[in-house]
Amino acid sequence: MVEIIKLAYHDDSDASTSVEIMVCSSIDAAKEILLKKINKDFEGNWASLKEAASELKDDLEYCDMTGTSFTWLDNGKGETYHIGSVNVREVNTKFQVF
Repeated sequence: MVEIIKLAYHDDSDASTSVEIMVCSSIDAAKEILLKKINKDFEGNWASLKEAASELKDDLEYCDMTGTSFTWLDNGKGETYHIGSVNVREVNTKFQVF
């Protein structure tokens, strides 16, 4: 099983962070879903997450695609997306690192 874990950083008095999780069929499907979201949110037409991060870093305080993690930050708000596989044999037994 593959998940996208979204951390959203809010520009509020508590500098709060919210967490959302999406289950996907594969890492490639997760990357495609994330690329569509980034293209929509930033009105882009990038062919890859690396390309999006490369162009967005000029307009935002920070933007990077490292491995299977995409992060953008600007003016106290932002988002980080981690794509990772869940080892279903270890469900309910321990925390897993993505």
